Amino acid sequence: MPYPEYGFCYLQLQEIAQPMAVIDDFFVIENTLPKAVTLLHRWLRSAFAQKSRLNRADVLHLLYFQEQVVKLLEAAYVLYKNPAHAPEQFSAIAPAANNLLHPRHFCPPGVTGHEAWDYFPRHLSRAEYLQPLLAIEKCFAHASLPRWRQWLVELFHAATEHRAMATCTEEPDLYLSCRCLFKLIEACHLCWLRAGE
Repeated sequence: MPYPEYGFCYLQLQEIAQPMAVIDDFFVIENTLPKAVTLLHRWLRSAFAQKSRLNRADVLHLLYFQEQVVKLLEAAYVLYKNPAHAPEQFSAIAPAANNLLHPRHFCPPGVTGHEAWDYFPRHLSRAEYLQPLLAIEKCFAHASLPRWRQWLVELFHAATEHRAMATCTEEPDLYLSCRCLFKLIEACHLCWLRAGE
């Protein structure tokens, strides 16, 4: 089932057919949620600083992380365009469920090196926490997939060059764009976690 009009850069055909496998790879092989959020914070701090705060090794690591985030964005876009790819069980937590803040709703079982609280999705609204696909919809309502990819390139340049953020991008709402990136990562994490239930 090809999706030529979506213009994917990183997803292969089998990954387009199984976007949850891409999300699984992001969180199982590459990142825990706390690690991904920390890397994104560091990226944004360097992007908004007067001078880059990254050394050569950091720049290479950031380049790789940027590619992983683009791949995650593309997988999330497949879910956004075709929710049938989403496993039924992660679509929502019942609002009347007891103990909504129980760690089983947001933290993988048996985590080591972090507290359960480190996994709590701090950027999602209550509705988005209950139904993470809402946050993914909000991200793509804010910007198209090509625009997200372009903005991540601009963000990379802002973080690695000694230039002001304003000279690297034409993004009209930097705050919302940054917030949407955090929402996207947290929402994908919830989708991944709840798909395994």
